[in-house]
Amino acid sequence: MPIRVPTKESNKMKTNAIYIDHTEFEKGTYRSVGVLTAGIQKEFSSGDPVKDFADAVKFCVDNGYPTHYLSSVDDFVMDEDGYAYDENDMLIRCLTD
Repeated sequence: MPIRVPTKESNKMKTNAIYIDHTEFEKGTYRSVGVLTAGIQKEFSSGDPVKDFADAVKFCVDNGYPTHYLSSVDDFVMDEDGYAYDENDMLIRCLTD
């Protein structure tokens, strides 16, 4: 039986991957929230991580592909004071001690 080699077309990503562009382990280095989907990269960079994250999620819902968060999202929440996830896995601001 011959081995089927995936073509470039069949190998396209069919999911959304949300990431946060920042310098890991450094506070105050937020740049943008981005989405990688079907070979396209879209960035949201208003300067407000919560707004940009919500806009990125809306973009993903609108295009209909399943969505997952890359590790940079968790890294941002752990590195920056005052951010967390809500019950819907959305990025929110939270009080800190």
